[in-house]
Amino acid sequence: MDKWERFRQLQKILEARRHPVPLKTLSELMECDPSTIKRLIKDMREKHDAPVASSKAGYAWRPRPGQVFELPGTWLGQEELLALMVLDQALSGMGSRVMEKEFAALRKKVRELLQKDAVDGEDFIKRLRVVSSRQRQAEFPFFTQIVIALQQRLQLRFQYLTRSRNVQEVRTVSPQRLVLYRDNWYLDAWCHDRKALRTFALDAISACDPLPESCQDIDDKTLDAHYGGSYGIFSGEPTGIAEVRFSSDAARWVRSESWHPEQQMVEQEDGSLLLRIPYSQSTELLRDVLAWGKDAVIVGPPSLRQEAVNILKQTLQAYE
Repeated sequence: MDKWERFRQLQKILEARRHPVPLKTLSELMECDPSTIKRLIKDMREKHDAPVASSKAGYAWRPRPGQVFELPGTWLGQEELLALMVLDQALSGMGSRVMEKEFAALRKKVRELLQKDAVDGEDFIKRLRVVSSRQRQAEFPFFTQIVIALQQRLQLRFQYLTRSRNVQEVRTVSPQRLVLYRDNWYLDAWCHDRKALRTFALDAISACDPLPESCQDIDDKTLDAHYGGSYGIFSGEPTGIAEVRFSSDAARWVRSESWHPEQQMVEQEDGSLLLRIPYSQSTELLRDVLAWGKDAVIVGPPSLRQEAVNILKQTLQAYE
């Protein structure tokens, strides 16, 4: 039984008695030693202004005139509060704040609660360091509207920049899932204009408005099959299986990495590692594989290998 449950138990016992309850009786009813009871009562009085009166006869529940006592609706211990601070710091390290107003209020409340436990929240934050690499320095001005529409199951209409074609378009969508991927936010949605599932980068959305129409819901099985089948954020049905051979040096790291839920790793006799990954669009996969330099070689399929060769040739020409 945690501290909050003991608080509630003690409150119920005292509220049910018209006369003071001896410490020994409380100890027996709550099945804990008297020193624990005393600490609980001290905390309830000092941290939560609980109307617990004491006398030689014992302890009694004696609210002041007009006083309505109620323990906090959300009961969090010190460990849970520290976990919330870690989460808040991790989000702040992403480069752009989402729902900043809401998180600021939560942050203030968490630190106040920690102070009651004699924990210096400011000092704790200084000891947390979040490092993000190559993150987009983006703002998400419509994050809250999108979250509300997602929760209330309403359609959205927004202006969207398709970066690959550098084209602005108006899209009407039924939001399905909000996705955090590599420090960036995306919206998986049914696009009513394309009559298909699409993924939209939130930092490419502008002029976003919720619509009164209800969402067209897509079942989880369909969403998982579409978005989880292939490598990367912009997935879809797999069109091939990429085979990548990592050198023995690189394999020591790659063995513990998850590139895809359905990946296959095959150990080679020379200590290298063959990784098989389903994919549909090659752009993201090629970028990640080529980042390993000479320690990663695409074995197949031939079309993917040739794409890698073309990119490397163009890169070499750029340096000549």
